Amino acid sequence: MEPNSLARWLRWFAHQPHFKGKWRLENVLASLIPLLPAGQALDFPHGFGMELNASCPCERDLYYRDGELDTFRLMNEFLKPGMGVADCGANIGFYTLVASRLVGAEGTVYAFEPSPTSFARLQRHFPGGHLVLEER
Repeated sequence: MEPNSLARWLRWFAHQPHFKGKWRLENVLASLIPLLPAGQALDFPHGFGMELNASCPCERDLYYRDGELDTFRLMNEFLKPGMGVADCGANIGFYTLVASRLVGAEGTVYAFEPSPTSFARLQRHFPGGHLVLEER
């Protein structure tokens, strides 16, 4: 489901250059702007959807800031179609989904997650495809 226009604006704002107090302002706004009702998948601009817990700051950051922006940019720069990728400690699968889109159908993504709760959520984001999921 598409996020509301305020959430899309805050995502745009979070990707703008840094200034003093910006991070604090983003966090206050993110706590006030609802993403989606619980249990609904949020559509990302990268071509995939995820079910996020909007009350969790780390999961809100996945939408607003693409998680860790440096990691996200590095993946976009280096991953190419057909490659194999391992995501160790995949959590709920944000970077696994990013890698999956970048390597395409001819590539393979191996996702490992030790937490049974996170692994269950990871599995919900991948109903099938070129992905190998392991709970360790």
